[in-house]
Amino acid sequence: MALRVNPNYRIVAGNSAMFVADNIEPDPSCWKGLLKGVSHHPYTSDAGETSFRPGSNTRSIDDICVRAREMGLPYPYLTEGGTE
Repeated sequence: MALRVNPNYRIVAGNSAMFVADNIEPDPSCWKGLLKGVSHHPYTSDAGETSFRPGSNTRSIDDICVRAREMGLPYPYLTEGGTE
């Protein structure tokens, strides 16, 4: 309905790349032609210490870009960011 009102809306789903991979991506019939993007909040823990270096944080952030590309969606969004 929203896209009939305004076809330029960007409908986004997800709350983490893992949720997208496990619950949205496997069933294209529920999102093809509807979603424009997916989102991810890249909270990670790395040995229990706060860290702003690459490593697992970069991999977590990049994962939603990979998911969006695999799904053919143009917009991967980071909804929050941080470390443990």
